[in-house]
Amino acid sequence: MKKMIFIATMVMLATACGPRQPAEQEAEQTPAEEAEHLPEPAVLQSGNLLGLHTISYELATGVTLDEYLDLLKDEYAPAWEEHFPGTKGFILRGRTGECAGCIGFLFFIESFEVRDKYWNDDGSFTEVGEAANEKMQPVIEKRDKLAEHSTSYTDWLIQ
Repeated sequence: MKKMIFIATMVMLATACGPRQPAEQEAEQTPAEEAEHLPEPAVLQSGNLLGLHTISYELATGVTLDEYLDLLKDEYAPAWEEHFPGTKGFILRGRTGECAGCIGFLFFIESFEVRDKYWNDDGSFTEVGEAANEKMQPVIEKRDKLAEHSTSYTDWLIQ
């Protein structure tokens, strides 16, 4: 459990920081100019949910991990956000520690109301969720050609 909370914390911190500028441009800016370029921090609030998914996968022959991750990051996560409003997806890759090399998804969900709009308590889709998932089928088919996978997850409620 500590591992999942740590991963979620690191992802939120990383996404709140945004991209960095090259060092030579950074050094030329005054503090006021720097402040103009800082992204708004991601703010977690009581009642938000974080769905933390650990992915077990087996890549198809000839597919690299980078190809799989690129599809997840560049196509799957954006499609998810488009078809499941009120959620945001992040692709995770374990770098060190117990889950080095693992892949995960972190889904930010605005509230239980948003979650319950798409999923039943047992994790199956509601009618609305099924309709949203149907719109995801082209990218799901691409994903499934690159790897077989299974998922375990927990939805964490921010207190």
